Amino acid sequence: PEADALATQARLTLRGAADRAGSLGSHAQELGFLEQALELAVDPADRAALQERAAAAAHLAARVEIAANHLERARTWYETQGDQEGVVRVALAQGRLLIDQGQPASATRAMEVGVAAGQAAASASAYPALLAELSRAYSFTDDPRALETADRALELAEARGIPAAVAEALVNRALALSMSHRTAEPEALLRGVIHFAERHGLSRSSMRAINNLASGIFLDDPREAAELARQGAELARRLGDRVWLLQFIDGRASELTVIGEWDEALRLEHELDGLDLPPAAAVATAEDLAFLEALRGDAEQAWARFMAVEALRASLEDARGEGSRLLVETQLLALQGRLAQAYDAALAGARRTDPAVFPNSLWAVRIALWLGDRERARMPLEINLAFPVQGRFVDANRLAMQAGVLAMDGDVDGALAAYRESERLHRALDMPFPLSMMLMEAGTVLDPGIPAVAAAAVEARAILERLGSPPLLARLEAMLETQAARFGGQPPRAAQPPGAATDPATHEASSSRP
Repeated sequence: PEADALATQARLTLRGAADRAGSLGSHAQELGFLEQALELAVDPADRAALQERAAAAAHLAARVEIAANHLERARTWYETQGDQEGVVRVALAQGRLLIDQGQPASATRAMEVGVAAGQAAASASAYPALLAELSRAYSFTDDPRALETADRALELAEARGIPAAVAEALVNRALALSMSHRTAEPEALLRGVIHFAERHGLSRSSMRAINNLASGIFLDDPREAAELARQGAELARRLGDRVWLLQFIDGRASELTVIGEWDEALRLEHELDGLDLPPAAAVATAEDLAFLEALRGDAEQAWARFMAVEALRASLEDARGEGSRLLVETQLLALQGRLAQAYDAALAGARRTDPAVFPNSLWAVRIALWLGDRERARMPLEINLAFPVQGRFVDANRLAMQAGVLAMDGDVDGALAAYRESERLHRALDMPFPLSMMLMEAGTVLDPGIPAVAAAAVEARAILERLGSPPLLARLEAMLETQAARFGGQPPRAAQPPGAATDPATHEASSSRP
């Protein structure tokens, strides 16, 4: 009896230490205390409860296998005891863990078992949250039940007064709507959830809402998306949530890459590189770094990094990852000058149905312009214009694509007008990299005798030199040589100072025809 009393006191002490470590965001230390408590636990019910807690701490510390093992043991105990509420709780935790590892199909199977248990024990307190998480998995697997499942979760959570489940259901309702290319309602929902979650102290829901809002508004304002990712990273770091911290750091790095702040993007990606990352995060980091390295001219390292995660990429269940893979392959091929292969990869990505359709079709049109092939440009342009996304960044890129095709069709006035409006939008968004791409195309597909065209080429060179991209500078020079051969004369070197092109008014539409 005395030994039992000492063991009980030791477990209580270790649980208290785990509570303190968790409250300070030190989840690896929290896990250590809980596993010590498990060694002293004799009662199976007590062990199952400790295993749930240990799994939660391991998940937050990104110790995936440890979390999965604890959850499986807890689930086995609850099933043998007929404890349906316990089964529901563990199914919820397993679903979240699997989704975070890029395995939404496996998460769906695990949670559907829990849903059956929840229906058998209708009063299970975790049942609304489980339905909310199942809706999330359905969205990631393009299951049409996503929206109705989120609404059912919201109805139950509100009726039972469970704010955490309400917040998750609202986030996942927004996710389901966004998967159908809806934008206004998801944005409104997510901005509301951020405030709701802050009021109720729901850090996980707050981080999810911030992350999804950043993803949703990226095509309208990439800089706001990057700022949201920075705020999310600060929150995750403060809470010690390593999984979300990694997500936000990589997301911000990706956004800064597109914007044109490559030095900071590289710093963030190298902060992640070499860490023991979850599979989905490891693939995303490798692909983002590969693109950055290719932009800076290190093609060999870029391809090595891209191919090193091939097996890991294949283990992920998110079908949307193929669109991302094709996009990065396109970018690496294009920057290496292998334009025909790059076009084929981009067109394959453009013909998919995932969100990467937009950037893949954009790159397909871009590469066709680089090749000077108007027929190759038409199909991806049609795909892009038909893809149901909207936003200022979308508009800026679509105008540039349309301008390029108009230029190749000989409609100089139409091309100049479209380029001028694209330029205005790009400058308003303050995005040097996309602006340089637009200026490079505007400065090379039209007659360099038009002052606005020559100025665009000069400014494109200046931006690319500042960004530090040897392959893109080489592409610009090659396109200028082609332009000179087509229209006669010499490629513009300093037609006017780069700053002269920063005022859209200097890019006057000309009635001159090539």
